[in-house]
This record gives sequence, structure tokens and C-alpha cells, in this order.
Amino acid sequence: MLCFKHTYAYESAKQFNKVFPMMKAAMAFLTAAGTTTNKNFENDIEYLTGYIRSSIKNQPLEKNDEMKEATLVSGKVKQVASFLALAFSPVQAMYQTIQGLW
Repeated sequence: MLCFKHTYAYESAKQFNKVFPMMKAAMAFLTAAGTTTNKNFENDIEYLTGYIRSSIKNQPLEKNDEMKEATLVSGKVKQVASFLALAFSPVQAMYQTIQGLW
């Protein structure tokens, strides 16, 4: 399992190294286009930065520690609620029993 994690990290790093220059080039293009056309693309650049942080680097988008703690607690509550909803669902119990018989 440990070997799989290292292999996955190595392969994903190779792919990210291909994507990051394109993302940086897109941000530079937006900055240059905004300067030449006198438009503001700060929201687009902020979105790209947030996307990189959340989806690729797996980092939280919250800036202060209180929001990070609130997000962590709400995530745990959501996880427990979905577990309880799936574990004690009569429809799922019936379906799983029938599925096990076949």
C-alpha cells in the first residue's frame, strides 16, 4: 500500500508539473490582457489560484484558523450523519439482504 501511495504521488507530480506552467501562463495572459484592455481580471485569477490550492494541492481555502476548525467540525458531522443515514436505512437493509441472497 505504501508503494502504491508513493507511485501515485510520483505520477501525479509529473502530471502537475505539466499543468502548472499552463496555469501560470493563463494567469499571466489574463493580467496582460487586463492591462491592455483596461479590464479587471482579478476575480478570474483569484479563482484559478483557489482552484489550484483546493483541487490540485489539496489545501483548504479558508484564511483564518476559526474557519478551518468550523469546516473540520462540520465535515465530521456530515460524515457521521451520512453514515447513520446509510447504516439505518430500512430500504438499504432490505436491498442489501436481497442482494446478498443472489
